[in-house]
Amino acid sequence: MRVVARYFTIVLLFLAATAMSAQEFTVKLLSPVSTDTSKAGDKITAQVINPQEFQGDFMEGVVRSSKSAGKLGGKSELSFYFNALHHGDRVFPIQGDIKSVVNSQGKQGVDDEGNVYKKQGNWKKALLGAGIGAGLGAAVGGGKGAAEGAAIGTAASILLIEVTAKAPRIAFGPDSQFVLDVKQR
Repeated sequence: MRVVARYFTIVLLFLAATAMSAQEFTVKLLSPVSTDTSKAGDKITAQVINPQEFQGDFMEGVVRSSKSAGKLGGKSELSFYFNALHHGDRVFPIQGDIKSVVNSQGKQGVDDEGNVYKKQGNWKKALLGAGIGAGLGAAVGGGKGAAEGAAIGTAASILLIEVTAKAPRIAFGPDSQFVLDVKQR
């Protein structure tokens, strides 16, 4: 039974890594996201610009954390993620990695205040989560448990955008664009 569970875990890890290759998306924010106005749990929406077959569709996400340093100094932090792609009448859970940012003023690599963004990749976390979930699921429920555990472990990974700056605030205005490598979870 253990040999089968280990084999299942290896197969699931391989499938999770190769099931769907990433596709590059360019999206633009439809409303501002900033440490002044956004709080953890706020919904965010972006419209897909590219690829052509998804143009006009929407990505939905959530503000994970928002902390403004204010005028006294210190460090401001803003992180948010996209976790769903609305295409036609279907919603697809997504994960991925950010490649670049262009703020609402057309400047690359910075927010609207000039703060440089910090990339947070999730591919390794997704594979690790899938592997741990599959291993635990296999130990508890055999093959079916491994599949369910891998799905739960992978679901913990998301498309995260995080900015930290020694500045009073961090802000991305409407029309800020993000180039993302996106995979369906």
